[in-house]
Amino acid sequence: MQITNNIIFSGVNPNITLHLESKRLNVAKNAENVTIRNLTMDATNLGDRNAFVIYAGAKNVSIQNVTIKNDLAKNDALLTQGNQVEIQNLTFINVTNSHPIQIAGSDTYVKNCYSNEQSAFALVSVSGGITNVHIEENVAENRPLFDGGYTTASSSDIWIQNNKLVNFPNRTYGIMVMGGTAELNAPFDRVFVLGNNVTAGVGAYNGIAIYGLSSNIIVANNTVNQTLSAHNAIGVASGVNVTVTQNTVFGCIEGAEGGIEVESNPVHNRFTGISENVNITNNVVFGSQWGIYVRIMVPDHVNWDGNPLKSKNILIEGNIISKCTIGINLLAGDGIIVRDNNIINNTRPLVVSQSNVLNYTISGNLGYSG
Repeated sequence: MQITNNIIFSGVNPNITLHLESKRLNVAKNAENVTIRNLTMDATNLGDRNAFVIYAGAKNVSIQNVTIKNDLAKNDALLTQGNQVEIQNLTFINVTNSHPIQIAGSDTYVKNCYSNEQSAFALVSVSGGITNVHIEENVAENRPLFDGGYTTASSSDIWIQNNKLVNFPNRTYGIMVMGGTAELNAPFDRVFVLGNNVTAGVGAYNGIAIYGLSSNIIVANNTVNQTLSAHNAIGVASGVNVTVTQNTVFGCIEGAEGGIEVESNPVHNRFTGISENVNITNNVVFGSQWGIYVRIMVPDHVNWDGNPLKSKNILIEGNIISKCTIGINLLAGDGIIVRDNNIINNTRPLVVSQSNVLNYTISGNLGYSG
């Protein structure tokens, strides 16, 4: 079914079901002023194709109060390539083999969408080469929320805020900001991860991952509970011009991991590069192996070509860190300032690897007189 200009396609309520029999629903290329609302799409007999596509050039499209169910295809359920698209109050049921929402167009808003089913595919995935994307007030249970892991071009101005993420599963990341491929460096730029409530499932990876040399990132006012996972909560590995502030993280008890990490990481970067100009300020970290730490990951990795590089220009200030084996652990870095933190209630408040940390200053930290 093809929908063109100036159309309102509406059921009376979500009990009105559109059965997709070997053909999907499309908003036509260059269509304008389209609203689709108040219905259910059943993809039981659709086959291996998208259930719903908004084609490139379409604009001013609104999708409201729609349920997509029984879509077991490998193609993402809803693919939008259009601009000025609003996706609100969508529910996904039995959509486990793909992303429920794939965004490949700028000026897109995804709000109040919901999925609760065991899947490694994030509720929302973002393609490259787009800008002004808002992911707000959605709920993802038993699957990740946001996947920006693989793109062939950089994307920018992405807002991920006030979402709830519960029990994202084994070997997945709750919110992944990265970009690029194994052959192409395409980091995301200007991404804002704000006010999200993140709870990891058993065996999960980072709650919030800033990878691939992504730049100009703010991670603020999030709560990350890694109790079931024990892995790192917020990872900057690696990022450039990153601020991590006013977050609460806990439960990161896995060995050689902790609450907030700053790394030079040739695996997550896919290329040689470092974390640089990173501010870790006014966070609360507790109940973890390490509270906040700076290091080189996999120093013998082939991507380093025998010359591992230290992250540099790191500020760790005003944080409250407690009930950790090591409050602040500086393993490797250059140009690190540690000041005015409260690190009283830890087994060891602060540790510095003297041979691997250059040009550092430590001052005014409660619980450390070093």
